[in-house]
Amino acid sequence: MLIDYVLISFIQTEVTSISEYFFSYLPNDWEILDSHVRGFQKMYTNRKIFVHYDNKGVKDTVLMEIRSNGCRFLEQETEHSWLFFFQQLSEIADTVSLEHFNVKRIDIAVDSFSKETLTPTRALDYLKRKLVTSRFQTSRLINEFRIKTTDVIGESLYFGKRTSDLSVLIYDKRLETKGETEWFRTEIRFRNSRAVKLLSALLNQPENFGAFVAEVLEKNIQFRSSYHMRSELRRQPLAKWYHIRRI
Repeated sequence: MLIDYVLISFIQTEVTSISEYFFSYLPNDWEILDSHVRGFQKMYTNRKIFVHYDNKGVKDTVLMEIRSNGCRFLEQETEHSWLFFFQQLSEIADTVSLEHFNVKRIDIAVDSFSKETLTPTRALDYLKRKLVTSRFQTSRLINEFRIKTTDVIGESLYFGKRTSDLSVLIYDKRLETKGETEWFRTEIRFRNSRAVKLLSALLNQPENFGAFVAEVLEKNIQFRSSYHMRSELRRQPLAKWYHIRRI
């Protein structure tokens, strides 16, 4: 289980204050570039972590963006842990002058290396056989092809809207990375109020964090067994392979 994306905004503060507060232990190889995020003009970056600033809004806003490769980069640093990072975040007002901060998005990735688990193909098969119950109202399949050869180079299945506070993405990581071995990833994307609840779970009960994420996924999507038919689909037991702790 990995933290794979972090997006946090800080209101009425300075970009240097945020960067120094969180990343003073990193090498001094940061530079100022044009921001790629709408509404921001500049970003302070080491090409792995992106701190956007110089926004067009009424209040000065700093937007910290840590993508997947930035997450892996930080995890290689001996002075970094995600628990400490988010503890720092919760205590930032004691050190840095700011109005408030907003946890806008945190992605959790769960990897598996076998087809005998949650994959886009299997999830789609259960959807077609009407063996899925879910709090989500919609799902969508995205296949990416190379035009010249028609080879499939991407396969993803989404549950929920991308802009919702909670959504799930299941995709073939092997196709994305052009790897040789089976590799599937389930991403649970927490935004806004859901991200705040995730952060609270990590800070208050870090030993149960994995169980919290598993419960969120299982409460929102259920793949049902086809061997124990009931009058109502929701009464059918879960498929044997669908155990979050195993994927």
